[in-house]
Amino acid sequence: MKTCSPYISIILDGEEFEAEQIRRINKFAEDKDWSIRQLLHAIFSDFRKGTRVPTVVICNDEEELFIVESYFWEESLALIGKRDTVKAFKHKIDTLPKQFWNAIFSKEKELENSTETPFLDEPWNGYIDELLALCNIGDYLKWVSCFNFSADDFSSINDFYCLCVLSTFMGRTPHWTDRHWDNQKILSLLRAMDSAYRYNSYRRFIRTIEELHRIGYEKFRICPCTSPSGLAWRCTITTRENTSKQCGAMLSNNYNEREVLLSNGNFEWGMMEMGPYDNALMFVRQYPQIAIKGRGEDNEYTSWFKKVVRECYHYNRPTTYEVYYNCLEDCKISLLGPNSSKRTLPFPPPGDGEGLFY
Repeated sequence: MKTCSPYISIILDGEEFEAEQIRRINKFAEDKDWSIRQLLHAIFSDFRKGTRVPTVVICNDEEELFIVESYFWEESLALIGKRDTVKAFKHKIDTLPKQFWNAIFSKEKELENSTETPFLDEPWNGYIDELLALCNIGDYLKWVSCFNFSADDFSSINDFYCLCVLSTFMGRTPHWTDRHWDNQKILSLLRAMDSAYRYNSYRRFIRTIEELHRIGYEKFRICPCTSPSGLAWRCTITTRENTSKQCGAMLSNNYNEREVLLSNGNFEWGMMEMGPYDNALMFVRQYPQIAIKGRGEDNEYTSWFKKVVRECYHYNRPTTYEVYYNCLEDCKISLLGPNSSKRTLPFPPPGDGEGLFY
């Protein structure tokens, strides 16, 4: 894995390395995702405090490497401060209006065809790069100083908030040098931000389901599919009772309508203004009848769902059926997204319901 950092390397067991600090992932951890996130968070927290020595993280297999790639950038936010600092920064980003981001991303064509740094008129009134200086002064420096990026690296950062930290560095540059970044570098960063922004709500949605599992509602399940037009991702939230014995990611034909929430990857409240934990608590309050049936243990399903979460960090979403595709044909669940390629997911554990509903 390319980390873009002179301080940290992620390798597979057996590869040669030189390092002052060696951290090996616990292959026997009961919750490998959580264990890896804790390890990465601890490393970046130490770096923030000034302990920056060449560090190697050794993965035991390709699966562990994929998990590290999923969470690496999100956990690197520990560099900008403790939990409250990071939470405040994320909230600041999440509460910016969509009109702001639409105005920013609308300048991509201008960046491509011009050498002049684009200027946004009212109500924003500013050069595009300076408007993207969103992190508080000082907070972003420890993060930026840990990495060494080229424009080609921006698309490998899979966390929108990290890209906003990097855009802060870009936006502050004119104050130090009296020069804007080169338009092609701004464009590379903006394209990466555009992709991450479009996917950020899906990640928040999936993380909320993960958080529901974490607080004791392990019987909650998702039934994802694609709209007939192929343009929209749809995701039903329900419980084990309403999913099919043939495929635990599809509704049974005798499902209880009062225990099903149809969604397109969003909740009806201000989902993006709340973290996954708060969204999970809100879901339980908003849908008590579904919550009652979702309460309880289902360790097999929660273990499977971690695969969905990992894929979500790679901009992939599961779908059980769409035009010309049905997961029952090959007993695997397809993925939608720019990085899905030929990746698939196995079926989750079967549900309790009979038949299938399309």
